[in-house]
Amino acid sequence: MKIIIGIAAKNEESSIYKCLLSLAKAIEYGKISAKTVVCVNGSTDRTGSIVSQFMKEFPLMDIELIELEAGNLIKAQRLIVGYCSSDFYIFLDADTTISKTSLAKMIANMSVNMLRDGYVNYAKTRLTPPLGKESYVTRLYRLYSSGGLLTHRYYFHGRFFAIRGWYVPTDREVANIQNKKNKLSQFGGLNVDDIFLSTYILKKYGPDAINELKDVYVYAKPITSLRDWYYTYRRTDIEIKKILL
Repeated sequence: MKIIIGIAAKNEESSIYKCLLSLAKAIEYGKISAKTVVCVNGSTDRTGSIVSQFMKEFPLMDIELIELEAGNLIKAQRLIVGYCSSDFYIFLDADTTISKTSLAKMIANMSVNMLRDGYVNYAKTRLTPPLGKESYVTRLYRLYSSGGLLTHRYYFHGRFFAIRGWYVPTDREVANIQNKKNKLSQFGGLNVDDIFLSTYILKKYGPDAINELKDVYVYAKPITSLRDWYYTYRRTDIEIKKILL
């Protein structure tokens, strides 16, 4: 069984090393045979050189670095999928980390469901522990993300997920399905993966094709300001408007 772990990284010099280190520990813990492909896309910081240094420190880890001069998350993922064929793909955000048991559990579940078309596993998100006194917004976001205030969801997030047959339309295809009355062409093509993929999979395969693994965790930083919170939901709103719902 061939497994590709893809990481798209743009200006992630502060987090990419920790991300790769957590992945290396998970691979070692699970005795997993998988290739990791890191696509550095349009970075203007030291992300690429940090990945290269990590590769020298961990020569036994099967990891390759590819670069994209300019592009977004989806273009980087498209390059990763085109670079290596795989039975299924696992994608991990460059600004997150995973527990050492999570990768093995995700792969085990995907292996059992290998024959299910459109099947997606995604990890449960936990916010990184506070390092000191936090802002009111951050504390509110922790409360909001604790689970108690969230309703049941049928879509998945893109922080850490596994999928068979990754597919996202090209910019030209997106332009053909946009609602031209809203003049959305100004926003360009799709920029993130989970919003389109969730809609596509739900329509084509049904809600049972999307599965949150309760004991698989990905650790992400909390939102720290109202500005970040606003832009997060603004981006979601724009991406939703780009596709037919």
